[in-house]
Amino acid sequence: IILPRANKPQYDELPDYLKKDQQIFFVEHYDEVRRIALEN
Repeated sequence: IILPRANKPQYDELPDYLKKDQQIFFVEHYDEVRRIALEN
């Protein structure tokens, strides 16, 4: 899951059971999205 870095505080408030077994990437720029998508 790729999310804007600005949303990390809201993500941190989610219960652990919703975050379990998730690979989350927080990005600021589209270049980061492209890099993550191509590497994973």
